[in-house]
Amino acid sequence: MRFTLYTDKPVSQCMSAITERLHVKGTSTRPGIDGWVDKKGIFSMGVSSPVIGKLHRKTYLRAKIERENGVTIIKGDVPTGASPQGQLVVFGALALVALVLIVSGSMLLGLIIIPFAAILYIPMKGDYHNSEFLLNEVQKTLKAKPTPPKPAKSPAAKSAARP
Repeated sequence: MRFTLYTDKPVSQCMSAITERLHVKGTSTRPGIDGWVDKKGIFSMGVSSPVIGKLHRKTYLRAKIERENGVTIIKGDVPTGASPQGQLVVFGALALVALVLIVSGSMLLGLIIIPFAAILYIPMKGDYHNSEFLLNEVQKTLKAKPTPPKPAKSPAAKSAARP
C-alpha cells in the first residue's frame, strides 16, 4: 500500500526522530523496530511479529521525506497483507481450485495446492498486523497525519478580513 503523510516538522527533525525511534529497545508492549536512515531523506523501518507459534513475519516500511511549500511530506509504501475476510476469500479460492483438480483426475496437483494455502497464510496475516503497527509508529514519531495541514493565515490577511 502506498501512503502519504504530512507534518510540520522539518526533514532534519523527522530523520532525527526516526533514528531515535529505531534505537529504542523493544518491550513486551512495544516491539523493537529495526531499519536504517539515509541523509537524503529515505528511511526504512521493519518489525517482526509472531504469526503461528514460533513462525514470525518481518514487514518493512520504506519511505522518503521531502519538504514542499512549507510542509513536510512522507511518501512510502508498506506491504499490507490481507484482512481476515480477504484471507477467507483466498483460502476459499485455493480450496475450490484444489477440489476441481482432484475431481478432474489430477489428484497430485490438487494435493500440492493445500500446503500453498498454509504458506500464504504467514505473509497475509503477518503483513496485515505489521503494516498497521508501522504506519502508526511513523505517525506517532513524526506527528504526521494523512491530511495536509491547513495553511495559516498571515496577520495581514487576518486584519484585511475584518470590516
